[in-house]
Amino acid sequence: MAIDTPARLAILGAGPMGLESALYARFLGYDVVVYERGEVAANVWETSHERMVTPFGQNCTTLGIAAIQAQDESYRQPADDEVLTGQEWLDRYLLPLAQTDLIADHLRLNTTVVGVEWEQQEFEEWSFRVVSRDAAGRERTEVFDGVLDCTGTSGNANWARPGGMSEPYFHILGERIHSEGSRFRMTDGYDQIRRLFAILGDRETLDLYTSAKRLIR
Repeated sequence: MAIDTPARLAILGAGPMGLESALYARFLGYDVVVYERGEVAANVWETSHERMVTPFGQNCTTLGIAAIQAQDESYRQPADDEVLTGQEWLDRYLLPLAQTDLIADHLRLNTTVVGVEWEQQEFEEWSFRVVSRDAAGRERTEVFDGVLDCTGTSGNANWARPGGMSEPYFHILGERIHSEGSRFRMTDGYDQIRRLFAILGDRETLDLYTSAKRLIR
């Protein structure tokens, strides 16, 4: 069950997965709103002094690099094998990505999602009402065709997925792995994004990461 462009998607969370999901969606022509209760990539800020366990090439996408380069001709990405600190990842990739035209105007920072309501329309379609509250306490309700939960904590009862709902309408991306010895890798998350939008677009071969390689300088 595809969600065709220019449908509206709500993205919960402006961490690395939320930013990459928003970028992929915008390249395909979706209208998105990215809700974040704090600042961009707040979870990375918390451990920004630590060195990452994987090299930069596993913590970026060709689509992200292409978008930043299109915005800033002087931008040069770190080497694929360079191991950055969290702060360096923020400064050299995540924040420049968030500041691109494709994403910046779609961010709702310091805005808490207090509820996601849904109702079924005709032909098994769903609409979602996202209720949010900004830093001043003002509440706002917006309607979307689909919701992507990129918070990494999918157990929030305020927007738990209703039973039987088809994956294309409410999807969890980048869920943290809680089993002992397991770690969520960004490359796993990028694969989730690619597969999800292939479903949304009803195109099995859709892969913007491969096509974006030719755009990188």
